[in-house]
Amino acid sequence: MSGFFGNSTARLKSILAAAIDQSPCRIRALILTNPHKTLGRCFPQEVLEGCLELCQQRAIHLISDEEYALTEFSCAEVSAPAPFISVLSLNTRALKCDRSRVHTMWSIGKDFGASGFRLVSYLGTSRLEASLYSRISTSSAVFTKTLLSSPTLPFLIALNSARLAEAYIYITDFFTRRNIRYVPVSTGLNIFARLAPEASTWVDEDAMIDRLREVGVLVTGGRQYHGGPQGKGWARLSFSVEPRKLHEALERIDLTLGKAMCSPT
Repeated sequence: MSGFFGNSTARLKSILAAAIDQSPCRIRALILTNPHKTLGRCFPQEVLEGCLELCQQRAIHLISDEEYALTEFSCAEVSAPAPFISVLSLNTRALKCDRSRVHTMWSIGKDFGASGFRLVSYLGTSRLEASLYSRISTSSAVFTKTLLSSPTLPFLIALNSARLAEAYIYITDFFTRRNIRYVPVSTGLNIFARLAPEASTWVDEDAMIDRLREVGVLVTGGRQYHGGPQGKGWARLSFSVEPRKLHEALERIDLTLGKAMCSPT
């Protein structure tokens, strides 16, 4: 994973180009999630620039989903993580790329825990803007405008980051003390952990998910996420919840799975 987010622009461009060439249908756009929703990392600027250059060469659009943009937090386990960089900040003129091929989407749902407010902002060409336009509720519009124009917004973003860091430390300490493998992250609201290290089939993984569901803990099996950790027995857990709820959930996981979670040393 370090290679995927490190200095591997040429390799990534080669893989993407091969996928475009081998596709049975015409590819019209490359969609990125930055920060990466599954692996909890931001793409370095050189990778974003490489993707934009590829899109220019292939005459396709670059669509960047940046709804986790404000979820960065301090993580000692991730060495020199790339900071979040929006594709909107790339110098398309210097890269000799068509600005009209660059599109960005963002919403308050993930960054501010406001999933109930169905509002997504889009920046791109006017033609696509017209086709994507839909009405939003008055409450969503007023709430979003008030939030983003508030003088306390920088404080709120910093507070969210600090609380994410605290929750991350708590859940990873839980994993470490039980010798549970997990994938370190520095952005996002979720983390992958191998709660069933002895799982040899998808049925085994599903059984672990079902056992946790029976005690009121909802996690998602790793196989639901393409590009996530390899192997069976992984689960994605959300740590961006109230401390009391996080503590209770981990206690239930411990009581339900117990020693079955521990990886052999």
